[in-house]
Amino acid sequence: MALRSIQSVVWSLALAFTLLASSAQALETELFGSLAVALEPEVAKQLELTDEQQEALWKLVDRREQEGMAAVMRYANSPREERIQKLAPFRKSTEEQALKLLQATQREKLKAIVAVREDAALRDVDFQEEPTEKQSEPTTPKQEPTTVDVVVTDEPTEPIPDPVTPLLGQGRAPDGKVSFNFRNQPWSDVLEWFAERAGLSLVIDSPPPGVLNYRDDREYDAAEALDVLNGVLLTKGYTLVRKDRMLLVINLEDAVPPNVVTDVPLEELDERGEYELIRVLFRLRDSDPEGVAEELRRLIGPQGSVVVLPVARMLQVTETAGRIRIMKSVVEAAELAAEPMSVDPDEVELRVYATEGADPESTLKVLQTLMAESPVARLAVDELTGNLIALATLEEHRAIRAALDRLQQDGR
Repeated sequence: MALRSIQSVVWSLALAFTLLASSAQALETELFGSLAVALEPEVAKQLELTDEQQEALWKLVDRREQEGMAAVMRYANSPREERIQKLAPFRKSTEEQALKLLQATQREKLKAIVAVREDAALRDVDFQEEPTEKQSEPTTPKQEPTTVDVVVTDEPTEPIPDPVTPLLGQGRAPDGKVSFNFRNQPWSDVLEWFAERAGLSLVIDSPPPGVLNYRDDREYDAAEALDVLNGVLLTKGYTLVRKDRMLLVINLEDAVPPNVVTDVPLEELDERGEYELIRVLFRLRDSDPEGVAEELRRLIGPQGSVVVLPVARMLQVTETAGRIRIMKSVVEAAELAAEPMSVDPDEVELRVYATEGADPESTLKVLQTLMAESPVARLAVDELTGNLIALATLEEHRAIRAALDRLQQDGR
C-alpha cells in the first residue's frame, strides 16, 4: 500500500513540474506568424509602414506576448512542428488583428513576401479577408517615394539600442544590475552584451538562431539575468553555462561536456537559478537506487542525465536547478516510503495532508514533536505544494488529523 501511495505522490509531482515554467518569449513565426515577418526591418521598409502603424503593431506584439505566455510554456519542450500545430489558433487570431492595421496594398506585398518563405508557420495565412473595421487613411500627407539603392547586409539595419540602465566604469549600471530592452536583436549581439556586463569571456561556436524581443523594467543582477536568458534559450534548444570566468553557449542537441557543468552541494541548491544547469549528488539510505533513478528520469529534460552509483548508493543528477528541486522532493518521498518499519506493513499508510491555514514548516515541527516517540511515523513537507506527507499507523494518522485541524483553526 505504501509503495502504491508513493508512486501516486511521485506522479503528482511530475505532473506539477510539467505545468511549471517561466520564461520571456522571443518573437517567432510559430507564435506571431506573418506579423513577425512584417516587423523585420527590411520588410517594414518594403511595406512602407508608417510610424503609427509600426507603433500599433509593436503594441499588439507586447499584448499578445503576455496573452500567449501560458500556451508557449505549455508546449515549450515540444518539437517545433507540434508547437506550430498547437499554436495555430493563437497565431491566426494574432495575424487577423495585425492585418487590420495594414492597407490592402501592404497586405498584398506581405503576401508575396511570405509566399517565398519556407516556414511551416507561415502556411494558410488568410490575406484576402477584409478587416471588419476599415482603417482610416493616414492624416499626414503622403510623401513621394524616393529612389534608393537597397543594400542587403548581415548587419542590423538600425542602431542597436543600449539594453541597459545608465552605465559607469566598465560598462555596468551604478548598482551592478541590468535591465532588458531588446527588439528584433540577433542572439549573438545579446550574448556579447551580457558577457560584457557580467565580466565574463564568451565561448561560442555558433549562436542560437533567430532574434530576441524582450523588454523588462525590472533590474537584475548577473545571476538573475543569466536565468532570464536561459529561460528563453531552453525553448530554442540552447543553454548558457557559467564556468569560472567563462560563459559557454551549449547546443543541447550535442552532448553537454561533463567538465563544463558545476557541481553544487545540495545545501546550496536554493541559491541557484531556476534554469541554471548544475550537477548534484543524492545519497540514499534505504530506497533502491535503480528504482529512484527510474522515477527521476521521468522528470529529466533533454539537457539532463541521471547516473546510478550502486556501491556508494548515490545518484548523480545533471539538470537545471529548478528541476532538481522537484527531484529532491521525489527522492525524499522515496526515502520516506523505504524506511524500515517495526510493525506490520498492512497497518501503515502513506497519506498527504493539506496544510491550509497553517505554516507548513511550523506544522511539521509540531507534528515531529508529537510523533517523537513513534518507531514508525515519518513526516516531511512537499516543498512544491506545502502539503504534509505522513507515513504512520492508522491510530497515528487520527492523531495527526486532529492536530492539523487544531493548527488550521488557530491559523484562521
